[in-house]
Amino acid sequence: MNVIEVPVGNYRVVRGKDTTYTEGLEACVGVALFGDRKEFRSLAHIHCGGARTDFDAESKIAEETIREAMALSQITYPKAIVVATPYELNEEGEYQNPMLFFVSEYLKRNGVEIKATDDVRHVNGIRKVHSKDMILTPEKVKIIYRNRAGRWDTKDTKLIGLR
Repeated sequence: MNVIEVPVGNYRVVRGKDTTYTEGLEACVGVALFGDRKEFRSLAHIHCGGARTDFDAESKIAEETIREAMALSQITYPKAIVVATPYELNEEGEYQNPMLFFVSEYLKRNGVEIKATDDVRHVNGIRKVHSKDMILTPEKVKIIYRNRAGRWDTKDTKLIGLR
């Protein structure tokens, strides 16, 4: 089994027992793509700097990254788990992540079923999530919630099964 890092703005395609992971999902978005059968899986770290002035350029790069990951993954009926940290206040006073919304809509328009979206901002109602890490194994996605100092506790994780 190999453990493969996915750098910011990139993706990795794996199969079998290989595991991929990415760190530092603050304004960025993590996308795990997989299918019903144990086909290829891919994990993408979609870059988003958080500035509205760069959003058009970043969204075009996001489309290209997802399109390439989907093509190389060759997944018959793709599903996705999408992970991001909300960082921007909307008019209703709620935190949101515009790139998370953009990526989710792009995936749906391209025939991908969104199995789960993680946009948690607080863990256990009191701890503010500053960043997330995402680990894609053959069976599940593990999300690690980190505070501003980069620390996390074993209870600050979430598991989402692929099947």
